[in-house]
Amino acid sequence: MIVVSEETHQGAVKINEKRIENGLKPLDTHVISLAQDMHPLKSEEEEQKVSSSNLRMRLLGTLLKPPKPNPNIPDWPYVIGLAGGIASGKSSIAEKLIKKGAGLVNCDIIAHELYKPGLPLNKTLAEAFGTRILNSSGEIDRKILGQIVFSNKDQLEKLNSLVWPAVINEAERQVRELGDKGHTVVVIEAAVMVRAKWYTRCHQLWAVIIPPAEVSTITSKNDEM
Repeated sequence: MIVVSEETHQGAVKINEKRIENGLKPLDTHVISLAQDMHPLKSEEEEQKVSSSNLRMRLLGTLLKPPKPNPNIPDWPYVIGLAGGIASGKSSIAEKLIKKGAGLVNCDIIAHELYKPGLPLNKTLAEAFGTRILNSSGEIDRKILGQIVFSNKDQLEKLNSLVWPAVINEAERQVRELGDKGHTVVVIEAAVMVRAKWYTRCHQLWAVIIPPAEVSTITSKNDEM
């Protein structure tokens, strides 16, 4: 007998298909119904079944300590800085916050946009690192620029000193724009949130942490793909 849930029933079907192909008798299949999550505070984004994912979603935003007022930034809208390493799940959390009504400012997207021809940062970087970093359309070639800065700490710091102020200035402009559109909460998502000290422009800093072992598993799976 194969005991499966409603979600994994198709797997049992595939197993029996293989057994028949190999001249074996199919196994009886017993399907267990999923327990429904009857939590009174269950939101629309949560799964209908009892799930650890639902529990994690309900813990989203749990305060480790009370936030301190930041007198250096406006009270409106309320800004959350979202930090975390590669594959930590920042984007997934950002998507859930958007579903709950938050606005989103993605600093990686801003940096890409500021590299385009005709914008001040494009000209500044070309003057600092030479026109060889421009492609045929005049946009910054990130691959060539990366070859220059990632093997030279001084050049990387030079790049950051030029890019980071431009990015956070545009991010703050977008925050104000989202506030004017009615968003009470805006999330600034940035991998360098802490290194660039952009959290000083936020009311709260949320850090997304993933165990090193899980990162290794994700990396291995991506390499196989």
